[in-house]
Amino acid sequence: MKSNKYQIITPSASLKTNKLNKLIDTECLFGETFNVLYSKGSFSYGVSDVDRYEGWIKSNSLDFSITTNYVIAQTRTTVLSKPTVKSQLIFFLHMRSKINVVEIIDNWAKISLLHKGKIKYGYIFKSHILKKNNFQFDWVKYAECFVGAPYRWGGRNSIGLDCSALLQLSIAFKGEIIPRDTKDQIKFFSRSKNYNVFEFSLSFNLNRGNIIFWDGHVAIILDNNKLIHASGAHNEVIIEKIKVTIARIKKWSKLVIEV
Repeated sequence: MKSNKYQIITPSASLKTNKLNKLIDTECLFGETFNVLYSKGSFSYGVSDVDRYEGWIKSNSLDFSITTNYVIAQTRTTVLSKPTVKSQLIFFLHMRSKINVVEIIDNWAKISLLHKGKIKYGYIFKSHILKKNNFQFDWVKYAECFVGAPYRWGGRNSIGLDCSALLQLSIAFKGEIIPRDTKDQIKFFSRSKNYNVFEFSLSFNLNRGNIIFWDGHVAIILDNNKLIHASGAHNEVIIEKIKVTIARIKKWSKLVIEV
C-alpha cells in the first residue's frame, strides 16, 4: 500500500475502537475513504473521512482510493457481472455507498470495483444511483426507505442500523455531513448557523425534517403527528405517533428546527 488513504471495497466494514470487542462501534460503507495510521496483524487503525470516526478495521476490506461520482440512493441494490438482470450477482451495496460510474449503458451504470490493486467492473440499475452532489430537498424520504430494517447498535446499513446512523445517512442526501453519534450530532446542530435548537415543548407545531433528540436517542419528524426512528425498543426502524413516543420516553432534551 503506497498511500495512507484507502477505500472500502466490501459492502460494509465494521469499525471498532478496540479490535478485541465483539460489538462494533460503527460501520464504513463501500467507496468511503479511510486514512490508515498504522496496521497490526490483519487489522488497520485509522480515521474515516466521512465522520472522522477512529478505530480498527480489517485490512482486507481496504484497497487504493479512486474518485467516486455517484452514491447509492436505494436502501440496497445489486451489483451484477453484466448489464442484465439474469447475470451473476457480485454483491449488494447499501444506501450512501460511494461508487465510480465509468459509463451509462441504457438502463445500467457500469462501475469500478477494486480487487487486490486491480480494477474490475460491475453493473447497477441506473435508477438506483444519484450523482454525488445532486442534493435533495426532501431528504426525509430516504429515512423512510429504511422502515422495517432491523435495529443494530453501531449498524449503518440496511442489514441493521441505529438511530444516529438513520439520521446521518438520510440527511447526507441534503448535502449535510454530520457526526456519527447523537451527542456529537447535538453539538453539531447547536453550533451550526443553519439550524435553530430549542428545548422541546408539547406546544410546538412540528414539521417534516425537524429532528428531536432525547437521552441518547434521535428521531426525525415526518409531520405534526408522526416521527421515524431506529428504535431499540421495537428492534427496527418504525414510524410512530409522536404522542405515543412521548408517553414512552420521559427525558426529551432538544428540538432541532431547520431554518
